Amino acid sequence: MAMKKEHAMLTLIIPGKYQVKDMDVYMEPLIDELRELWDGVNMYDVSRPVNDRNFLFHAILIWTIHDAPGLSICCGLQTKGKHGCPSCGPKLLHRQSKDLNKTVYDEYRQFLPQNHRYRVRDKHKFNGKEVEMRKPIKMNPARWKAMYDKKEGTCFPLGMKRLSIFYKLEYYENLPIAHLLDTMHIGKNVAECLWKHLNGTNLEAQIKLRKDLRVANIMPNMWLHEDNSYVHAPWNFTSNEKENIISTMKNIRFPSGFGATLKNLFTRDGSEFSGLKTHDWHNWIKYVLPAAIPSTFDHDVTLTIYKLCKYLRYFQSIMHTLP
Repeated sequence: MAMKKEHAMLTLIIPGKYQVKDMDVYMEPLIDELRELWDGVNMYDVSRPVNDRNFLFHAILIWTIHDAPGLSICCGLQTKGKHGCPSCGPKLLHRQSKDLNKTVYDEYRQFLPQNHRYRVRDKHKFNGKEVEMRKPIKMNPARWKAMYDKKEGTCFPLGMKRLSIFYKLEYYENLPIAHLLDTMHIGKNVAECLWKHLNGTNLEAQIKLRKDLRVANIMPNMWLHEDNSYVHAPWNFTSNEKENIISTMKNIRFPSGFGATLKNLFTRDGSEFSGLKTHDWHNWIKYVLPAAIPSTFDHDVTLTIYKLCKYLRYFQSIMHTLP
């Protein structure tokens, strides 16, 4: 109901093509009104009996919805770099990859149970290191505020850029889920990156990736050789496999109004997508890829891709059925 046009209200447009650095200045009027609504505002309802039309109206901010950069701007928390997860806080394991020039969060074994065999016994299947650090405690506004109160001097806690203006709301620290990420853009980005990853046509990116695998000490059979050659990855298309999967996708037809015909969204040479909208990328990863890929890769790779597609399809189906 909250996402319908008749229940939406456009309250602020910030002109200009540059990103806002201090969002709190623009949010100040909204925060003042939310504080007033928390205390209560006298309202008049003509649908009630004549003697009971005046009432005290209260309202609260349940959550905000935005993408990852928007989360950083509104909440003052880092969404990239060493401490780029607002839910995990500063205890998220990470490493800086010089070859990829990115921060990599590849110690996902941290989130496994403490007695899981992948932590110690089967460490040789990963980078050969034991992982003893426990799963990070899920951060919320109250925990971030407690870290801010304990800070020394003018330095902010790791993962925090500033204290959000939302803390002026009396109830903000008690919200169980204060901020949500927009799954529409996340699903589109995952689908687009997956397609590029399966293609593996970018030679420069492949070389950087293989160098980083050596530094991380994982998958030795995929490392870059001395002559800059490398073994074909099991998750990359061969020329014949790419032709087969593209031919399959071109022959897929959707019901009227469900989505664009993929046949019309390939480049002239028919090797790459061109002009796919966000909704089309969602359809591709949820329905097209699982149907076109089963006979292409090894069982393990196919199963992993299928589970990812199934998860996104299930997750977004839940979002659509929420009241």
